[in-house]
Amino acid sequence: RIADSIYRAAGYSKEQNVPVSTSRANGAYALFTMPEPYIYQNDLIVGSLRSLWENVDEKMIADAQAVNAKFGERSFPTNADHFAADYRTLTKIGITGIIERIDRSMQAHSGHPEKLQFLREMKIAASGMYEMIRKYKNKAGQLRGKDGYSDERLKFIINNCTQLLKGAPQTFAQALQLVWFTHTCFLYEGRYAMALGRIDSYLYPFYINDINKGLLTKEIASELLENTFLKIYERHAYLGGDDVVNICIGGTGPAGECEVNELSYCILHAVGSCNVPGPNLSARITPDTPDKFLDECLKVIG
Repeated sequence: RIADSIYRAAGYSKEQNVPVSTSRANGAYALFTMPEPYIYQNDLIVGSLRSLWENVDEKMIADAQAVNAKFGERSFPTNADHFAADYRTLTKIGITGIIERIDRSMQAHSGHPEKLQFLREMKIAASGMYEMIRKYKNKAGQLRGKDGYSDERLKFIINNCTQLLKGAPQTFAQALQLVWFTHTCFLYEGRYAMALGRIDSYLYPFYINDINKGLLTKEIASELLENTFLKIYERHAYLGGDDVVNICIGGTGPAGECEVNELSYCILHAVGSCNVPGPNLSARITPDTPDKFLDECLKVIG
């Protein structure tokens, strides 16, 4: 069974007589860090709901749910899900940059106890995601030389995680991996219909930089995207029912220019190749949208 309630309850029980918001931060930290990372043999981009699947009995689940019920849950009316994170900022500064921003804000608000408390709680949750990345890096290292696993793929995963632990992503693969780690955290929290947003816009700088340096091809970019999008179907396997993860491509930039690019086509190709429920692809159409793009959209979306 999915053991998310057990991990969260362990976090809630860590400290007594603290504000509910602190307990919730501890719950998120435990939820992100306690599960054993699961890496599929064909993985290039890691992060999986499979990590929450444990051999636990009904009583353990019931006891954990009783603990968790004391702290409440957000829902759709209170903005629990159905939105896109600020992936543009996240991919620019990384999880380390988020933590650094929190530290600077703590210094700036040192005389405001309530704000400091909230910032400390933010740091607990963000640190949980950082630790999750570290655990996936270590897990990939432990799997090297194991039957069925490719050392080349594992090295690729290790290198990407290593950079994310040091700072902002530098390559397309690292930026995509950071996006998926973030989405995985949302899944662990039980959030539904969390969008990836305008992925061909905020990931394009990484894509074109890698293309120009000879580090990436359209084919490899499509494979990385397929490796990611297929994981959206995990919800069907482990939780039942399909997720709805909106992915938006095309549209215009700040100056009104058409933003269809090579990555837009890679995303179309990847979603079409996966052919599974979950990736909810939508295209923004403008007067300048190329006919070729419309034709490809009709093949995949239409």
